[in-house]
Amino acid sequence: MKTKGLLDKLISEKVMEIYIIAAIVGIPSFALMTETFGRPFITQPYVVSALGYVGAILCICSMFKRRTELFLTDILYILLVCFMSLSFVFSKDIYESILGFWYDEFFSHFLAYFSLMFAATTINDEKRRKRILVAFLAVIVGHSLIAVFQTMNICISPCCLSLDIHKVGEDICWGLTQHPNWYGGLSTLFCACSAGMYLFTENNRRRNIYFCINMVAFYTMLSAEARLAWVGTIAYICFYAISIAIMKEKRLWKRFGVMIIGMIIVILFAIFVCGRILERFERTSEELKSSNVEGLGSGRLHIWRFALESVPDNWVFGLGLDNLKDAYVLNPRFTDGMLFNEKAHNEYIHYLATQGVFQLLTYMTLLVYAVVRGVKTVLHTEDKSNRYMTWIFLGMFAAYSTQAMFNSSVINIAPYFWITIGMCVPYKNQKLKVKTNSN
Repeated sequence: MKTKGLLDKLISEKVMEIYIIAAIVGIPSFALMTETFGRPFITQPYVVSALGYVGAILCICSMFKRRTELFLTDILYILLVCFMSLSFVFSKDIYESILGFWYDEFFSHFLAYFSLMFAATTINDEKRRKRILVAFLAVIVGHSLIAVFQTMNICISPCCLSLDIHKVGEDICWGLTQHPNWYGGLSTLFCACSAGMYLFTENNRRRNIYFCINMVAFYTMLSAEARLAWVGTIAYICFYAISIAIMKEKRLWKRFGVMIIGMIIVILFAIFVCGRILERFERTSEELKSSNVEGLGSGRLHIWRFALESVPDNWVFGLGLDNLKDAYVLNPRFTDGMLFNEKAHNEYIHYLATQGVFQLLTYMTLLVYAVVRGVKTVLHTEDKSNRYMTWIFLGMFAAYSTQAMFNSSVINIAPYFWITIGMCVPYKNQKLKVKTNSN
């Protein structure tokens, strides 16, 4: 009886909530601590690994407890772990999958992603869901404040991944993510979150606070000067506009209009006062005019082509867990001096090339299911709190999943998206259950 009671406590919503909030707050907090010692990106991989092992235990216990009745997301979780494991075992270069490039994603990191998604689906209580959203807001404020100071050349330590962005260290920001592109991708999710909280909050005082947070987050998104962030921003703006029209929430149009006006003012401030944005548009224009098609998007078409060319010979389990290196090494077209990257700069192509067709299909099934169930909840639920919460998470989903077509999945960014996926489809919003036999 004591063992049963302990198991019930271990898989309770309270424990899952603590686990999720610990991930949301813990990842940037450890980054902040290590940056003060000039050692960015030292602890975050270990933090996410720990989240992976702890999460796997929680998920196994939860499914064991409910083994006669599983939801579709439970089945997808099992498949994600299985195909990820097979990709690891049958890697073309297992050493690369174990000890690859320093921000590669390893077995334990993917365990963390999948487990955070699973844990989020178990949170049915609206108060707990709101506390998770507040944790997101706290991290948005923390990242944004640090990013604002970075735009004024005030930083704890220099950006450790400047790569080809010549203005890093001058006035581009990267928050606590170590790279402007990473922050650009994460900030789209942040902007969508704070925008949703502003749109759907009834309390005037809180709504004004959320508006200010949203504008600051939007400014830092612009200041990252990551073109992919514009894609995510356009996605969540269109999502909210279309969904407000479909839901016929006329009272929200005024708030939406104020938000758009605020964004326009911030853009004009960034251009004419801070001298931002235009240089990136000029670079895009030059790329479009260039005869070098594969050079578009800082060489993304070149990277995508090599990644996709590796698929026919490795379609089942891919090249190996986060082992995109062999897409170049095994390709006879590749020669010394060619552009080379360990990330596909497209999360969907990266899953296909490194983990195979079955993993990509499982992942896409999860994404489609999350959207379909989330939209149905917004359209049909009579619980206003559930509707608005799901609406906000769908906006975050739209922002991140769109920019992911041009960005890379990295250890300290991806967990936020996987939590968002799970928050779109809590068990109470799911209809399909899978019955299993148990002896």
